[in-house]
Amino acid sequence: MYIQNNMLSYHALFTINLTFSPLTMINLKPLKSLSLLFITFLLFSCITDTDSLSDLALIDENESIDPNDSENDENDENDPKLCENGYFVTSYGTSDNDGSSENKSWSIQHAIAVAQAGDIIYVKSGDYGNIELLQTNNGTADNPIKFIGYNNTICDISSNETSSYSYGDSYDDLPLPKFSGDGSGTSFNITGEHVHIENFILKNFNIGILSSGDNNIVKNFIVLNMGNQNENNYTGFGIRAIGSDITVENCFVLNAGAEGITIQESENAKVLNCSVYSDNIINPTDYYILFNGNVRNSLIQNSVAHREKDLHHPGHGLIFKNGPQYNTIRNSKVVNTNIEMNFGNVAFNTIESTTLTGSYYNSGDTAGGIELNNGAHHNTYNDITVSGTWGGVRFKDYRDGTNNPNDLVNAGHHNTFNRITISNCQEAILMDDYGHEYGGETHDNTFNDCAISNCQSLFRVHRPNSNFKIANTSIDNVDELKDENKSFTLNPNTIFENCTTTNTNFSLP
Repeated sequence: MYIQNNMLSYHALFTINLTFSPLTMINLKPLKSLSLLFITFLLFSCITDTDSLSDLALIDENESIDPNDSENDENDENDPKLCENGYFVTSYGTSDNDGSSENKSWSIQHAIAVAQAGDIIYVKSGDYGNIELLQTNNGTADNPIKFIGYNNTICDISSNETSSYSYGDSYDDLPLPKFSGDGSGTSFNITGEHVHIENFILKNFNIGILSSGDNNIVKNFIVLNMGNQNENNYTGFGIRAIGSDITVENCFVLNAGAEGITIQESENAKVLNCSVYSDNIINPTDYYILFNGNVRNSLIQNSVAHREKDLHHPGHGLIFKNGPQYNTIRNSKVVNTNIEMNFGNVAFNTIESTTLTGSYYNSGDTAGGIELNNGAHHNTYNDITVSGTWGGVRFKDYRDGTNNPNDLVNAGHHNTFNRITISNCQEAILMDDYGHEYGGETHDNTFNDCAISNCQSLFRVHRPNSNFKIANTSIDNVDELKDENKSFTLNPNTIFENCTTTNTNFSLP
């Protein structure tokens, strides 16, 4: 049709030339010859998928295309069509196909190996089994490589500020490409840069995703039961991302024994709208969302660390360890575990608008609260709510077991807490006895405009302390000023400034 219509247009032009050109009145033969040659050239230049003019001659203006003809994929309503720079993968695809449609789909192994900058790989839902994939090619800023899962038609799965998975959903019922291992190996190993991967579900590997390239995006990945689930050990990693300008978004990790989501050695990384849950009594998650090493100017936002109560150990909820500086945690939620800054090179971070809840009074589980450990300093906490935990804010010093030189003999110093609400906790502020034998002092920490209520003690004093300041803070229904033990006392240089007390059994110094 397209070719025929253009033929008619050029024929009309030729006719006009014959009628009005003075040349045609003198000698028609040269013009006829040139026009016929021009039309012949146009015919050949318009042929894109045929090998001869005889194929073109079969096109008739009134001819309809048989919708049952498998060669006419454009009219197969059940077959999503090729988008620009797009290719298709199914669980039954092969490397012999060209990837142009579901009927001609690639295998996932082939797509991972050959995808180049600007390519979009659409991966159809299905069971892909126990496959370990290594991706090495680089995209670019303008033309990333994309691997996008879908159910029936491309772009029919869209995660909007949350994962497609909710706690309690069935693995089998989710309409995503599924990969299931035997507890070992790495499902997705992404070493390329500018690679986007989205809409997949993984189960029973040792590592779900290992991304080591800059500018990569991991979105809407559901990662379940990583590592050995039947004994307490440090195995099982959900999503590990190393590199700068990386984003982990709308992901859900359940029962990764060692680490849920880890960002390591990164600048400008983002963890957005992610959840890490643990309910395995035997081998619960150790680190839920971890920034480790030299992580700078990075963000955790709208994310959740959720530990079911009474698990084998308390774990570490949202944690910066061994180097992160100038990072932010914002609008997040922590349940039955903690927010933790750990080591003397963890500093200048901001934690804001976040809630922590515990289960101390309904189960005796002592996990939860804010922790400053082993020399963490100059971190700022704004608008934080802590409730139901054994301790509100804890300052600790202990040997981490890594022989790291930044594991200082210090329980945290020069940290600032603004507008912190601590309620229904056993102890509000703890100079914690955990690791007290190492003697690390906590000092020069300031609490401004806070509200502390319904606690047994304002302070638990079980280690050396100095120069704490409590300013413009309301203290209500707190039984005692301090719980002193292990030969430690609240330092007389502690400052109380413009504080109020109601329903207390003590007066402020």
